[in-house]
Amino acid sequence: MGIEIKGDNVFIADKFNSRIQQFNLHGEFIKSFSCNVQDPDSNLPSGPDSIAMDTYGNFYVPDSGQILNFAHEKIKKFSYDGRFMDVWRSSGSNERFFFHPLGITVDKDETLYVCDQMNRRIQIYSNEKGWKQLYHKDLFMPFDITINIDDTLYITDFNNNQILKIDKQGNLINSLFKNSSVLKDPTGISNDNEGYIYVADSGNHRIIKCDNQGEYILEWGKEGDGNGEFILPNDVLVDQINKWIYVTDSKNNCIQKFDLDGNFLLKWGNSDLGNNSFSFPFGIALDSLSNVIIVDKNNKSIKKYNYLGEFLYEYEIGSIGVGPGQLYEPTCIAIGHDDKIYISDIYLNRIQVFKKIHLTEGITKAIIIAGKLSDDDYLWPSVETSANFAYWTLIHQGIDKNQIYYLSSNTEFDIDGNNIYDDIDAAANIKNVKYAILKWLLEEPQADSLILYLVDHGSDGEFHLNSNNETLKATVLNEWLENLKDKYNESSKLLKQTMIIYDACYSGSFINPLKPLLDNDRIIITSTSSNEKAYFVNKGMISFSNFFWNNIFNGKSIQNSYDYASKAMKGFNQTPNISLNDLSLLSTVYIGNSNKIQGEVPVIEKVEVIQSTGNAGDSIKIIAEGVSDDIAIKQVLAKIKPDSYSIGQIAEVTNMYSVELIYNEETGKYEGEYTGSSLEESYDVIVVANDHDNNVSIPKVQKVSLNPLLKNKALIIAGYSNDTFIQKAISEGVQTALKA
Repeated sequence: MGIEIKGDNVFIADKFNSRIQQFNLHGEFIKSFSCNVQDPDSNLPSGPDSIAMDTYGNFYVPDSGQILNFAHEKIKKFSYDGRFMDVWRSSGSNERFFFHPLGITVDKDETLYVCDQMNRRIQIYSNEKGWKQLYHKDLFMPFDITINIDDTLYITDFNNNQILKIDKQGNLINSLFKNSSVLKDPTGISNDNEGYIYVADSGNHRIIKCDNQGEYILEWGKEGDGNGEFILPNDVLVDQINKWIYVTDSKNNCIQKFDLDGNFLLKWGNSDLGNNSFSFPFGIALDSLSNVIIVDKNNKSIKKYNYLGEFLYEYEIGSIGVGPGQLYEPTCIAIGHDDKIYISDIYLNRIQVFKKIHLTEGITKAIIIAGKLSDDDYLWPSVETSANFAYWTLIHQGIDKNQIYYLSSNTEFDIDGNNIYDDIDAAANIKNVKYAILKWLLEEPQADSLILYLVDHGSDGEFHLNSNNETLKATVLNEWLENLKDKYNESSKLLKQTMIIYDACYSGSFINPLKPLLDNDRIIITSTSSNEKAYFVNKGMISFSNFFWNNIFNGKSIQNSYDYASKAMKGFNQTPNISLNDLSLLSTVYIGNSNKIQGEVPVIEKVEVIQSTGNAGDSIKIIAEGVSDDIAIKQVLAKIKPDSYSIGQIAEVTNMYSVELIYNEETGKYEGEYTGSSLEESYDVIVVANDHDNNVSIPKVQKVSLNPLLKNKALIIAGYSNDTFIQKAISEGVQTALKA
C-alpha cells in the first residue's frame, strides 16, 4: 500500500503479507522482511499501511493491530536490514501506560488510583513512591473505584458483574455479588461516611445500596425517563457532608439527585442547547465547596453546578483535541487537594491533571512568530517544529489557545489535531506583528503579562519574517513595546511583565535596543551573543529553543530552563544571553501553571571514540556508556562536527555527519560507526539521547584529534637526472602528485 523511494531502491508496504519488500527502479526484487514482530506490548500483529525512512536508513511502519483507532496504533522501527529496533505507542501495558483508563480516585495523601481497564489492573501513583500496579486473577474489567472509610478499595468489575474489595497491597478481601445475578454491567461506585456502598447497576438501570460486606440494603430506579428512572446510569457520587447522592443518567442526558434512602430530590439537564444541556454525561465529582462537576463526554467539556443544579461555569480546560490540556473523549473525574482536577481520557489513554487558577491574578498572553527567509529555506523545518513545540508548551501550562497569537508562513497547519486550521492566526509579516502587539494584546481579556517568542534567521539587529524580505528591526520592536506601555498607562492598567525569547543567529544584538533602563519588567532571553550564529541540529532537537521549552513544558522555572539550555549549547560554542544581571530573580518565575510531568531527562555518562582506517577511508566507532532514563530511551544520536565547520546564515546544520547509536545487549552500551573519507584531523563528536517523553539529554561532547598514524598516507619516489629538461619534468610531476 505505502511506498518509499530512496536512491535507486523502491520500498513497498505489503499490508496483507505483513512485510516490506524492496525492488530496484526496474522492478526487480531485491529482498523483503516481515513486520510480524512481537514487541513487549504487542497484541496481534498486522500488516503495514504505509512506510517511511529516515536519513539513517531506518524504516518506520504503523501497526494498528485489529483496533481501528489511532490512539491504539503503534509505530514500529526497523533497521535497514529488517531488524526490529523499537516501538512507539500511545497505549500499552508498561508502567505509566494505560489502555482504556476509566474510574479514578484520589486519597487523603493525594495518591492517585486509576482503573486501567483493558490491562485488567489498577495503577497507583504517589509523589513519594512513584508507580505501582495492582493485579488480581478475579479482576477482569475494572470500571470504577472508591476508597471506603476503612481504607480498602472497592472496584466495580464490569465484565464479571461483581465488586472486588481489596487492600492497598492488592490482596483480595471479598468479592461482592460474585456468581449472582444481582448486577449487570456495574459502572460507577461510591461510599458514604458510614461505609455503605452505592453502585450504578447500569445494565439494570438502577442504583443499589449495600453494606461493606455486600449485604443488600435497598435499590431504586428502573428503565425510563421519569424522575427516579434511568437509562444507563454511569456514575454515582455521595456528598458525605450533605448526605446527598448524585447520578449521571447518561442516556437521558441529565443529572439526578437523591437522599441516602433513594428518595428523589432534583433533576437537571437535557439534550438541547444551553448551559444545562448534556450529551452522555459520564463522570461526576464534588469540589471543596460541594459544587457538582460533570464530565459532559460527547460535548468534550467539564461543567460546574451548585447543589441546586444551577449552572456556574464551564471549565476553560481546553478545546477539543489531542494535545496537552485538551480533551478528546473524557470519561471519569476526581477532585484532589486544592481542587486539582483529574480526568481520564479513554480515547487517548491518558490521565490529565489540572490545578485551580485564579484568573484575577493575571492574564498571560503569548505571541509566537515563526519566520521564514525564503521559499526554499533549509531552516524552516526546524523553525516550524520549534514554534509548534512552544505553542504546545504554552497550552500545556494552562494558557488557552485563544490567548496565543501565532504568526507563521504556514497558516494551514492543524497543531492540536481537532481537524480545524484554527491554531495559526495569521501570516508572519510586519503588519500582523504590529497588530498583535498594539491591538490584540489590548483586547479582552486584556493581558497582564506578555510572552513573545521569535524563531528563524537573524542578522545584526534584525529578525527575518518571510520570503518577501520583510524584517523586524529591534528598534522598531522596542518602539512598539514602549507604545504598548503608554496605552496601558492610559487605561490605568499595568502590563506587569514582558518576556522576549529569541532564537536566531546574532539574536544577542536585540538585548541592548530592547533592554529597559530602569526596571526589570521586560526580560530578554536570546540564544546567542550578538556576534554568534545559532545551531538547529536534527530538525531543532538540538537547539536552544528545544532545551528551553522542554524544561518549561516540564514545569521548570525560567532560571532552570535558561541554565539548562545554556549548558546544553555549550558544546556548540553558542552562548545564550539574558538581560538580567541577577538571574536568581527568575528562580521562582514560571510560565503558566508550572504543571509538572513525570520523568527526568536522559543521562549519558561517557562517550568513547575509537579510530581506525582502511581502504574505504577513515572510520570511527562511537560508544555511549551509562545511557539511562527513568522511562525508556527512544534514540541515541551522534553528530560529527569538524573544527572547520561554520554554520551558514541560511542553512540548518544539515551537512553534519550523523550516526544513530544502537543498543548492544551484550555490552549494555549504545554503539555506531561512521566510515568515510571526509574526517578532518580535529573534530567534535556530539552525542545526545532522548526518551519517549521527548526529554533530551545534555549533549555529551568528545573532542577528537585524528591520530596521524591512522591517516591515509602516500609515498612519492622521484628519481634524479643530470639532464635539465628531464629533471624539470620530474619536479613538475612531483608537484602535481602532491597537489592531487
